[in-house]
Amino acid sequence: MESGAPRTVRAKGLSLVELLVALSLLSVVTLMGWLMLASIRNIADELLTETPDTLDRALSGFENDLAHLVRSMAPDGDPDFQLDPDGTAKWLTTAPGEHGRDIPLEVTYLPPDNEGHWRRAVRFPGQTQAQTNLLHSAVQHLALSAYLEENLWSPKWPPETTNDSPAPGNAPPRLLRFEVETTDGTRVHGNFLIPAAMRIDPPDTEDQISN
Repeated sequence: MESGAPRTVRAKGLSLVELLVALSLLSVVTLMGWLMLASIRNIADELLTETPDTLDRALSGFENDLAHLVRSMAPDGDPDFQLDPDGTAKWLTTAPGEHGRDIPLEVTYLPPDNEGHWRRAVRFPGQTQAQTNLLHSAVQHLALSAYLEENLWSPKWPPETTNDSPAPGNAPPRLLRFEVETTDGTRVHGNFLIPAAMRIDPPDTEDQISN
């Protein structure tokens, strides 16, 4: 006759503590793998898109400067936009300041220096010397031309006046064409719209009285 003492039988499988430990280890391994994969992807993206991405930011800054071009409306003042055949472009724009007020600043895009780098110079009111920074290290060539009329562009603004083309006064061009070539042979081109050139100037006081 067998003894009546109860026999303890352990159920097969993992205990709750063992299951929690296994899940924690799995989570750590998964997280490490995901971080490693993300790091590899980031490095690959930087190697493949570094030049286009930073060039795109540079062109976006150029477009932003044009979008905030300020018109002086002074009949005898300097032109609102100046463009020289060597690629120098200069105009007055604005930058956001304190309390939501825009700060006027003079921006100049300069042709290559001795090292072949294009530069952007900014001069704030009261400054005698402009702050210059590199436009983009990979920019090998930058050509700018201003829109005159259909299929006609000029590397100079204000353009030369002729009998057939009257002087535009101080007004900037409506469109500015850019052509960029980088050191790796990439070519980018397009047109920038200058919103300030699309605005209609208010009529003179004499015209208002006569009407």
